[in-house]
Formats: sequence, C-alpha cells, structure tokens
Amino acid sequence: MITLYTNAWSSGSTDGDEFVFAWSSDNASFSDLLTVSSTDPANVQSASVPASGTIYIRVRDTDRGQGNRELNTVFVDQLFIRSENGPPPTPPAAPTGLGVSGTTDDSISLSWMHPSSDETGFELERAPAGSGSWAQVATPSGGAESFVDGGLPASTAFDYRLRAVNAGGASAWSNIATGTTDAPPPSAINLSATGRVKRGQHEVKLDWSGANGSSMDVVRDSVIIATTSNNGRYTDKTGNSGSQTYVYQVCESGTNNCSNEVTMVF
Repeated sequence: MITLYTNAWSSGSTDGDEFVFAWSSDNASFSDLLTVSSTDPANVQSASVPASGTIYIRVRDTDRGQGNRELNTVFVDQLFIRSENGPPPTPPAAPTGLGVSGTTDDSISLSWMHPSSDETGFELERAPAGSGSWAQVATPSGGAESFVDGGLPASTAFDYRLRAVNAGGASAWSNIATGTTDAPPPSAINLSATGRVKRGQHEVKLDWSGANGSSMDVVRDSVIIATTSNNGRYTDKTGNSGSQTYVYQVCESGTNNCSNEVTMVF
C-alpha cells in the first residue's frame, strides 16, 4: 500500500476556503487526495495513493473565483510518501500420499492429500513408467484431491507426480505413483451355422466375426475338434449320419473368449 502523509495546516480564512491536495502521475491530469481546513499546526492527514513510481502533488485553494482578494496561506511542515509491503508470498506445502485409486482399460484415477490450504491449483505430470520423460497432463484447481486421467492405451503403465502452486511459486514434487491400465475387454464373437447332408453325411458350415486372435478353437459338444486360422469360417465334416444334434462354439485359441453357442439339428 502507498500512502501520502502531510503535516499541513491553514492560516484560516474569512471566506471559508480550504486547501485541496491532489496527485498525478503525469503532472497533467490530477485527482483529489485530501482537503486541509485545520488551523492546528499539529494537524496530520493521510490518503492512499493508487500508483507507484514518480508522482506529482499539487495544492490548490478551493475558492479561486475572479476578484477574490482574500489572502489564504497553507503551511506544509512535512510531506512524505510511505510504501508498506507485506511479506512476499511463500509456496504451498507439497502434496502427500499420491496414489492410484482405480483403473479401467483407458483411464487411471488418482487421489492425494494437500497439507496446505493456500494453494491456488496443482500441476499434474505423467511419464511412461520408468522413463522420466515428464509432461504436464492437467492443472486441477486448488483444494482438489482427485483426478481421472483418461484416453490412455490399455495394458500400459504410467508414472505420476504432483505439485501445488500459488502466487509464491510451486511446492516440491509429491511422491511418484505408478498405475497400469487394464487389459481391453474381450471382443464379442458372433457365430452362425448352416448344415447339409452330403453323400449321406452331416456337414456344418460355421461363420463368425468379431474375434481378435490369430487362431480359433472350434468346439463341438464341449470338445475342441479343430484349431484353425481366424478367417471367419470353418466346415465340420462330421462323418455322421442319421438323426443327430450338435452344439457349436468358437473361441480365441487358448482363451475363454468364446462366441455364442449354436445348435444344429439333423
């Protein structure tokens, strides 16, 4: 805060005049600060000056009408400006307890504690796990205690660190927390089947879509009868005849990611 102080007093006026102190930063445009009317030599007055740097002070009589011959005098024994600055702001304390509170196949949820109440925000950085290649990913607001980092690749590990900021600067970094996104959900495999009798024997043509594996297990009546490439089709030449019922399913090889079951009746 910048304050003008003056020990100023007037000789007194028979026509009620006062003296106005005004300030300017350019010695051209002035704004009123205070008015002196006291005749007490001990009179001290003050006013805030809304500027810094060089300023100009002007004193004028309040009655400057033409033809006024009254003699008025202002005595200024002291005039000074004092700048009062508070202590510089200090950075907030570092967040603690940064940890992973949850994961999905494309997001990692983080939580932390903040010992300070004077932070204005946080800076959150992420790096591929163990790389040290940090990049800012978010600036949570002051008082926040959690954040969800989304849009991430599945089955991938990341390191995180966090610091608090305010007008005094940034805190030290928090501890490093590591999180890994989940594996992607299994794809939905759709299976259909058509059957025919060829030369008296049953043949079943299987068609599927939606599988991601390179190879597929063909399952008939809960038994794997073949492993084939994932080209979306397979023909089961059963070698059987007569009245038969078959239940089919295909699965990504070596996994439990399987299609719907299809029943074929001959």
